[in-house]
Amino acid sequence: MDACVHIWKLGQPEDKAAGKGVVDGGAEGEGDEEEAEGTKLIEYSCGGYMTKVSAVDFNWEGTQMASSGGTQNTVWDFTGQDGPGGTVPVVALGHSKNCTCQAWQPLPGSDLLVTAGKDGRVLVYDTTVFADPDEEGMPKFSAPIAVAPEPVPDEATALIWSPEREARTIYVAHTSGTVRSWRLPHLK
Repeated sequence: MDACVHIWKLGQPEDKAAGKGVVDGGAEGEGDEEEAEGTKLIEYSCGGYMTKVSAVDFNWEGTQMASSGGTQNTVWDFTGQDGPGGTVPVVALGHSKNCTCQAWQPLPGSDLLVTAGKDGRVLVYDTTVFADPDEEGMPKFSAPIAVAPEPVPDEATALIWSPEREARTIYVAHTSGTVRSWRLPHLK
């Protein structure tokens, strides 16, 4: 178990630039490259997780990747040419037990991420709102902007945003067999 997320990018053979990856929680490293049938394969690694990674999701535009490992979710910036290379992640805090599921709000331009965990908590984050670290190169930290009421601790097993036009309702399945829904107010 290496507690990392591995991402492979396919490129054209004429692309000679070596990939830059992120390893060990934000330190830059060289991407591994392989030639395969005229296609270049570049690997990026995003590390620094407390436990094995249990979920990985990209936002609507593919510019941010959320991944969960342990009690936190880590959001990586994929807007650069080198994927997450040279970026500092945002760490979303708030769960007391391991995260079990996560999902981005399915709207163009949305930076809202919902997470749920073994603690039964459902937390919503705006990944553009975070505390800057004291030291350069250290992760940024984000606190939830909304917390769903929790009637009883009940481990969350799956969640999804509603497909409605505004995508403000979240449905969460729990180990008890209960499915709960929460409708968010307009947050932005």
